[in-house]
Amino acid sequence: MTATIDVLKANPLKFLKTFPIKISTGKASRLEPQVYYGKKGNDLRFNTGFATADDPSTIETCAAHIVQAQHGAPNFYQLTDACDFMITSQLSGCCMILKGTSQIAHVWPHTGVCQCGQKDLALETGSGVQDSLAASHGDCKLYGINNYIQTYSYVIGVNDGSWKFYAQERPNDGPIQKAIQIFL
Repeated sequence: MTATIDVLKANPLKFLKTFPIKISTGKASRLEPQVYYGKKGNDLRFNTGFATADDPSTIETCAAHIVQAQHGAPNFYQLTDACDFMITSQLSGCCMILKGTSQIAHVWPHTGVCQCGQKDLALETGSGVQDSLAASHGDCKLYGINNYIQTYSYVIGVNDGSWKFYAQERPNDGPIQKAIQIFL
């Protein structure tokens, strides 16, 4: 039987136009040898460290590069040929930034109350972060809130000899509004 991930990688746009995905990640950016995924409700859910599915017997795993969302300047993660799949948590005002063909970062704006104890920490908007990244990293490609509809968008990468990136836009985690290839 063909693994779900193989179907996704064979035709990412067709898959993302048909099947809603939901990605949850944690910890630092890394190569994760075991990402769990399975159908939960209408979503295909990707999780690190645990499995979530309506039928636990249908849970599958794959290796994936995880790109963790971080505040501040982009902390680029180098995608390698060690696996051919990349995921990151949902974009909800965030911006993905691609440097060259395989260095990627997920920049998360400071949009809430600072829990770090600093006073007068400037809060950011997603548009402000994207505009700032465009001004300071003109040689990079961006996909952020100025490109997608409301919240949320999910981004994956597939290596089929070279890295290609795709987004599935699902405003407020509702129905799929659009699936596109990004960073063209």
